[in-house]
Amino acid sequence: MSGQTYWRILLRGCTRRCFLFVIVVVFCSAFPGPVSFGAPQRTALKSSVLAAAEYDAVTQTLQVEFHSGAVYRYVKVPPDVFTELLAASSKGHYFSANIRNRFTATRVQ
Repeated sequence: MSGQTYWRILLRGCTRRCFLFVIVVVFCSAFPGPVSFGAPQRTALKSSVLAAAEYDAVTQTLQVEFHSGAVYRYVKVPPDVFTELLAASSKGHYFSANIRNRFTATRVQ
């Protein structure tokens, strides 16, 4: 069955609410792993610089806590950047190279 035929069968007789549900399910399945669309979860990080990170996929907001106690919120951070941060062997290096000075930040604490 071709992809186009599959979508026609899936969406035949679908209401607007049903269509939105299908889009959300497909979109969510594109982000396996730590990114969830529920309440943001704080993730402790094994890093000499970063203590924890929290990502909100709905608002694309990343909050980073440093061992110094400082907390910064970064906006418009794509989900894959958070996923890559968690998977990085050196989280501090990944943060410096891919997040710091690339996204708008606000000091929270």
